[in-house]
Amino acid sequence: MSRNGQDLPAPCARALDKIDFIIRVEPHSVGVDEIEPLLEDLLLFLKRHDECRAAMEVRFRQILDSLPPGGVEIVQYCMFEFRWPGVREYAKELFAGTRDVLRRQSYRRIIEAFSDDWPERVIYSRYTPELDEY
Repeated sequence: MSRNGQDLPAPCARALDKIDFIIRVEPHSVGVDEIEPLLEDLLLFLKRHDECRAAMEVRFRQILDSLPPGGVEIVQYCMFEFRWPGVREYAKELFAGTRDVLRRQSYRRIIEAFSDDWPERVIYSRYTPELDEY
């Protein structure tokens, strides 16, 4: 299968389709809880298909370049788990290279997701610490 001039294994093309689907449906969602099942599906799929890492790093960089609706959440959700250095460094480069306040805020949010104390993790059920029962 060929995508953007690259010959990709079927699982990698499927992962790209999953990302594209999230980007298409995100504008129709109300809150991240509606897209979290899709993010979770993508994350688990990528965990099973490490052979797609290079293609996914390219796609995450493309998301960082364009920042489509849902793009920040896709990168945050996956990078909190994977912490790929190439994606983090690229986000840092873009952050340092722009003066656009909204883009800087998005890049800052993404960079924060590479940390154990990522503040936004609490909005996702996967990353919410278990609450002590009383």
